[in-house]
Amino acid sequence: MKNRQTDLRVDPNTNMMTEKIKEKGKKGQAALEYLLTYGWAILLVVAIIAILLTVVTVPKFENCYIATPFQCEKGFYRIQTDGNLTIEIKNFDTTTYEVNSTVCGSKTTSLSDVSLPAGGSTVLYFNCTNKVPASVTRGKDFFKDNGDVYFTYYPVGRPEFAKVQYIQIQVAYS
Repeated sequence: MKNRQTDLRVDPNTNMMTEKIKEKGKKGQAALEYLLTYGWAILLVVAIIAILLTVVTVPKFENCYIATPFQCEKGFYRIQTDGNLTIEIKNFDTTTYEVNSTVCGSKTTSLSDVSLPAGGSTVLYFNCTNKVPASVTRGKDFFKDNGDVYFTYYPVGRPEFAKVQYIQIQVAYS
């Protein structure tokens, strides 16, 4: 029996080694086919996502943020292609305020007789012509500002208590 085992190792006609190599080769080929199939599938999914992200534009949302006691009235803020920004501001305070100026970038507009009544609202106009690009498309391009748009106000009859109220805004050109 010992001789037989030796014969099996040495004898090239037994097919014993050949069968083991074939089994390992089949496993390796299956693994390679598996990786290639899933690799192509993943590559295809990534390509489709990349195409969708470049073709489909995500809509930008209009928003306006202002600190309490004020609030931008939804849908009542807009900017014209010439740079005139209008915002309707609601006053949730119990005090009526006078607005004495609006500022957009380096453009200051002095106001008189503009009040923000307690619990009421008023429309403020900002001259933002210096912040508008040379060419804009209505409804597609957006005006966005995070700090250069503000107004100054004070309680009625008390100008010594003047304050500054900053507005963060993103709105489509109309």
